[in-house]
Order: sequence, then structure tokens, then C-alpha cells
Amino acid sequence: SPHPDPARRTHPVSGDAARDLASRFALCERAASSALDASRGDAALAHLVVGRALDLPPVCRHLLGDGCYRSDCSFSHDVEGHTCTFWLRGRCGKGAGRCRFLHGFAPRVVETARTDPAYVAGSRPIPTGNLVTHNMAVLQHAILNSTKPGGFFGSRSLDSGGGGDA
Repeated sequence: SPHPDPARRTHPVSGDAARDLASRFALCERAASSALDASRGDAALAHLVVGRALDLPPVCRHLLGDGCYRSDCSFSHDVEGHTCTFWLRGRCGKGAGRCRFLHGFAPRVVETARTDPAYVAGSRPIPTGNLVTHNMAVLQHAILNSTKPGGFFGSRSLDSGGGGDA
């Protein structure tokens, strides 16, 4: 279920962590809490989950209408796997029952974030006594393996593509 029951949480989710995540991505606190829930309370992983959800390719607008009939369409046809950008802002007027997009984060988005080299590198013990050398190596690895224009530090915006059904 995309809306975990807060009474059944198995990990503490701090209000400060949700507010911090919300402010970094201009999310509503409910969406930030959902990212933290999906990440089992790990703020670093929640950050990557939101980033991955925003980085998904835009959904085909023809598919959202009558249907897409292009065999060479380069847009996503996976509506259910896209997080509603209006929900992320706290402004989806349709609600989870009527909105075609996910009011939460797809498990594959969470798993992709969990295997992100920047997250994996940060979760291992530091192999060297020199923290500066280690941090530079992690950043270089993340930058060299980034495939998106704008690189590792590229800006993410809720207004640039992705899912959303107003």
C-alpha cells in the first residue's frame, strides 16, 4: 500500500527529518514522511528515493488522453510507477482513489535508490584513515557514474516532467 499505517511503523520517523527533506525538495511533509517510511527511516536513502522519483522519464501525454499509438514513443507508459507530482506538493485534488499516479513511492524506485553507488558507498565503513580522501573518492565515483545532464549535482524540480495528474 502506498500509504503505510503510521500506527504500524517499525522505525521512528523524526519530524525534523521530514521537515528537512520537505524543504530540500519543496515537498509537503506528508510526502517527505512517506519517503522516510519507504526508506525505513533512513534520511539519506529517503533523499535518494525522492530524487529518483523526480528523475523518472515523463509520462506520455497521449497515453494519458485517448492512448498512445506511436510505436517509437520515447515517453514512459508506466503511469502506476510514477509518483504524482501534485501529491508531492500536497496539492492533488483527486486523492489516492481517483488519481492515476501513485501517492507514494514505487518499490522499484526505492530499490534503485538503495543500490545507488553514492548510497552504498556511504553505508560501508570508511576503508581509509583519511576522511578527506575517502569523501573525494565517493564524490568522484558518483560524478563519473552520473548519466544525467547536470551530473550528480544537477537540480531537480517538481515542475520538470515526471508524473502528475491535476
